Amino acid sequence: MAELEPLLVRFNPWWRGKPVEGIAGLKPRFLHQKLLEQMKNKQIIAITGPRRTGKSTLMRHLIQRLLDEGIKPAEILYFSFDEVLAKEAEVIERILLAYEQSFLHRELRDVFIFLDEVQYIENWAAILKRYYDLDVGIKFVISGSQSLKVKKGKESLAGRIYEYALPPLSFREFLYLRGMEVEKVPLKFEKLKEARKKLLLKKRELLIALSHYLRQGSFPELMREENIENARQYVASLLKKVIFEDIPRVFPIESPSQLNEILKLVAKRPGALIEYQSLASSLGMTRQTASKYVTALEEAFVVMILANYRRSALAVARKKKKAYLTTHAYALPFVEPEEALAGLAWVVENVVACHLNAKFFWRDAGEVDFVVDGLPVETKSGEKEGMKGIAKFMERFGAKRGVVVTKETLERKKIDVGGEAHEVLLVPLWLFLLSI
Repeated sequence: MAELEPLLVRFNPWWRGKPVEGIAGLKPRFLHQKLLEQMKNKQIIAITGPRRTGKSTLMRHLIQRLLDEGIKPAEILYFSFDEVLAKEAEVIERILLAYEQSFLHRELRDVFIFLDEVQYIENWAAILKRYYDLDVGIKFVISGSQSLKVKKGKESLAGRIYEYALPPLSFREFLYLRGMEVEKVPLKFEKLKEARKKLLLKKRELLIALSHYLRQGSFPELMREENIENARQYVASLLKKVIFEDIPRVFPIESPSQLNEILKLVAKRPGALIEYQSLASSLGMTRQTASKYVTALEEAFVVMILANYRRSALAVARKKKKAYLTTHAYALPFVEPEEALAGLAWVVENVVACHLNAKFFWRDAGEVDFVVDGLPVETKSGEKEGMKGIAKFMERFGAKRGVVVTKETLERKKIDVGGEAHEVLLVPLWLFLLSI
C-alpha cells in the first residue's frame, strides 16, 4: 500500500488545501449539468468516450462543485488507472484501503470516489458492486475509453449504473467553449428561419468558427489551435497511444501496425462500405481477424459503424456496414500537409454523422446517407441528388419528412410520394449543426 500513497497525494491536491488542477478558466462541458443532477442519486455514474474529450476534466469539475457545496476535501477521492500497470481487481481494494487508513482516518462510508479509466482493471465491476450493495453512502463516478469493457461491467451492475457518453465537441459546444452561446434550434422550418434571421449579425463569425471547426477538428485542446501542423501532431500522438498502447492493453491484438492500417483506410475514405474479405486480403490476415480489428477500433471510440436500414433486425445484420471516424480530426495525420480538412468533400458527411450519432444509412433502390429515428438525412452537395434518395426512402418506408444538408440554401419543399405531399427541409450546414 505504501507505493500507492504518493499517487493518492498527487491525484488529490484538495486534501492539502490546494485547488483542483486543470480546470482554471475552463467552462464545463454540456454534460456537466446532467451529471450534477445525478450526483444526489445512489447509482454509479459511468462517463465513456474517446481519449482527450475531457472525461478527466469533467470529473474535476464535479469535484470542484462538491467542494464548493461544502463536502469535506478528505471525503472526495480521485484515482487514475492510466498510470497503473497492474490489471488485477485487487488494486482497487488496495487503493480504497490506503485511502481509508492513511487519509480518511475512519470507516469508508459517505464519500465520493472517482475512478478514471477503470476499464484497465479486470473485474472492476464486481468490486464496485460489492461496495455499492453495502449501502453505506459511497458514490462512485467512473470513466472509460473502451466501450466493451464498460459495457460488460454494466451487465453485472444492472440497475446500479448510469452511463453517459462524452463525445468530441459538437459545433454548438465548440462555440460555447469559445465564448459564443447559441441556443439549440429546433429542426422545424419556421424555427430555422427565425434563427437564421436572429443570427444574421453573427453569421460571419459563425462561418469563420465553422471553418476552424472543420479544419482543426473537435477536441477541446484544439479549440483555439491555429497551426494545422500542431493539430496534426497532436492527433498523431493521440492515435499512436490509442492504437499501440490502449487497445492492445485491453483487446487481444496481435499486430497494432495492421490495426493502424485499417484506421488509415477508414480515415482516407470515411463512409465507405466495409468489405471484410477485401480488407483481410490486402492486409494479409483472415476475415475473422479483420472483423475483430474493426470491432476493436469501434469499441475504443475511434470509428463508428453504421448498418443498412431495414425493418427487420435480421435483415440489418446481413447487410454490409459503413465506417466513419468518431471525429473527423482523426484524419489529420493521414491527410497530405498541403490539404486542409475543411476542403475535403467527405468532411461534412463525417461531421453530420457524428452530430447525429448515426446508427443507420440506407442503400437499396436508392441511397440515403443517414437514417435517424426514421428520418432520412442527406449531405449531398447536389440538392437534386439528395432529394432523389430521400424520395425513394419515403416511398419505401413511408417517412413524412426528410432533410438535405446544404451549403447555403434554407428552403421547405413538398414532394409527391404516392399521391401525398411529404416535406423535405433544405438546411445550411451551419444552421443544421446548431439544431443538435
